[in-house]
Amino acid sequence: MKSIFFLLVCFVCVGLNAQTINLEAKAIELGVDRISKINGTKIYRLEKNDLYGFADENFSIIIPCENDYSEFIGDHYLRIRNLNGKCSLFDMSLKNYVQKDKHYISIIYTIITGDTTKSFFSSSNSIEDDSIIYDIEGKTIANIKDFSISMQGGNEYGIIMLENGNGSNFKMLNEFGKEIASFDYIYCPYKDRDFFYVRRDSNIYTNPIRKYGIVNHEGKELLKINYDKITFQEESIIITLKNKISVLDRNLKLKFRLENAIDADGVRGNAFLTQYPNNKWKVINTNGKTLFTVDAKKVESYPHNLFKVENQNSSYFVNMEGKTVSSE
Repeated sequence: MKSIFFLLVCFVCVGLNAQTINLEAKAIELGVDRISKINGTKIYRLEKNDLYGFADENFSIIIPCENDYSEFIGDHYLRIRNLNGKCSLFDMSLKNYVQKDKHYISIIYTIITGDTTKSFFSSSNSIEDDSIIYDIEGKTIANIKDFSISMQGGNEYGIIMLENGNGSNFKMLNEFGKEIASFDYIYCPYKDRDFFYVRRDSNIYTNPIRKYGIVNHEGKELLKINYDKITFQEESIIITLKNKISVLDRNLKLKFRLENAIDADGVRGNAFLTQYPNNKWKVINTNGKTLFTVDAKKVESYPHNLFKVENQNSSYFVNMEGKTVSSE
């Protein structure tokens, strides 16, 4: 039995050595310094003088060693940059270029519309204001000029989110590139809800005013854009309008109001840290029940369901029941 095991090990080692020798021989044959197989593909990476190229399963060169940067994006796409600073997007499965010699090519973004998943990317030439969104086959979807695809926009409602260079203007496009709405800020708080948290600014150069609301993927207002503050939690939404604070469920139905509160924020465990006049603070659960009350100059939430209570000359930590667990 030991002899058989030894022979099997020898066969495996010989096979591995043969593979290594084969790649080394191919590297010499192709005139490159090194060849390595890209896991999960039939593509080989070539290296010569610290520049990169690629070959197919037959060791036919499909991209010469003229690139100083390469990155795998998506399932089978390769983003490369040549010595002239030009970027290209290459489909390794089809062995052809989706885009070539661009000033910039973004990562691939995926959105979901019903049961359909679609992927997009953007690219630009060397001139300004010329960014274009393409689908993964390279078909033009929209000219977005000086905007870029926003990382804030992950959703399951077919919306492509855009933002401008300084983050002061956001747009919602549908999967066909049509503009749905434009706001000063857009964020998708829940992937399983057709909610887009939006903000409108006014008097930005004199007396800035910011108002918040919620729209759906069609741009329809679900929560009017006139609130002073909106905070999202796992199962609740806190809204503030003219010092009146209410807690909604994720269907935008009223759960309860925080009467006389002057500020409220969500904390871990879906509780609420609420501030009242005269330095009074409460921690309230999702049913509106007060868990504890404390008089303090300041109260902050901390990890592990702890709260830091600060007064003029002292500070200490309490738990969700309001019991002191340590002093600072």
